[in-house]
Amino acid sequence: MKRIILILTIFLWPLDSNAVTVNVLGRKGVQLFSTSLDVKTPTHVGHISVLSFDQWKIPYEGGTYGMRKIFDLENLMEVVSDTELKAYGWCFSIDDITPETMADQSPVIDSDSVIEWYYAYAHYKNGAWIGQCVRDWQFR
Repeated sequence: MKRIILILTIFLWPLDSNAVTVNVLGRKGVQLFSTSLDVKTPTHVGHISVLSFDQWKIPYEGGTYGMRKIFDLENLMEVVSDTELKAYGWCFSIDDITPETMADQSPVIDSDSVIEWYYAYAHYKNGAWIGQCVRDWQFR
């Protein structure tokens, strides 16, 4: 009986604690930060992000809902022309999927999940928003 309990404990233990990777990519996709955290799931992107930034003393402005600034990269507007602009800021993905929700509403369930914060822009042209969370190195 002890052997069965030991086997079940070893088998089930990884379900209680997950190592989630958090990456931060700046302009042109340059990696600024990467870490892995053991966290209990389910949780959300915002919680894990704030936890990892605080643990490593990464300078940021924002909270579990999202980020306005990480390191020295903050929200800004680039006026391209009279009819076009790019609004830069921070977006995130979970396992290469960018959700349509805030960080505190985006669940993290898988033990091998990768959260990636990346500097991107929303694109406005000729009276319409034509893109959001466009990575600034994709279309240069």
